[in-house]
Parts: sequence; structure tokens; C-alpha cells
Amino acid sequence: MDVRFLCDGRALIAAILEVMPAVIVGVLAKTGWSWDDLDLVFCHEASRRFIDTGIALIGNPGNLEQKIWSTVGRFGNTSTVSLPLAMSEALAAGALVPGAKLMLLGAASGISVAAATLVW
Repeated sequence: MDVRFLCDGRALIAAILEVMPAVIVGVLAKTGWSWDDLDLVFCHEASRRFIDTGIALIGNPGNLEQKIWSTVGRFGNTSTVSLPLAMSEALAAGALVPGAKLMLLGAASGISVAAATLVW
């Protein structure tokens, strides 16, 4: 018996992209921030295509594409390490500074989608 985890990746990404914009908009509304208020965005990156599709879907508000600290091109899909890896890199590069307004995004199989805002 083959016990590997099997997944329809295209259907999973489509389902996540259907839900994620509302989650992002909702957390911004609860925080009282606009897209322009965000300094950096860290997100779990399964692939660059996922990020690019998500940005296109929501229209790149507040120049969002320029605010995403991406590691997937250098390290691939790092699973649960993607957020701390990106934040560690941004900190070492001097981009993650005290007072920076951040958004953390995560999406996973199951389907779960989460977003949080914080001030560093």
C-alpha cells in the first residue's frame, strides 16, 4: 500500500486563493491598517507562481509585490520554516527594523489560511 500524502496541487492552490484575499482584507480591517501602511509581508511560499497569482488576484494594492520578502527562489518550499527564515533574512539585511508594520500570511493543505499583523 502506498501511504504517501497525495494532493491535487492545482485544486488546493485555487481553493486557497479563493479564501485568502478575504482573510487578508479582514485582518487589515481589524488592525485599522491600509495596504500602504505595511512595510513588509512575510508569507509561506510553496512556489513563486502561488505568490504571483495571489498578487495578481488582489491587484497588487499598496505596491504589495515590493513588500514581500521572498525566499522561495533561493531555498524552494521550506514548509513551516518559510516565515522564520524570511524574517531572519530580513532582520540580517536591516530591512526588519523596530516599528516596522508587518503582515504574516500562511496557507496550508487542509485548507487553512491565516493572516496576522504586528509591529516589530
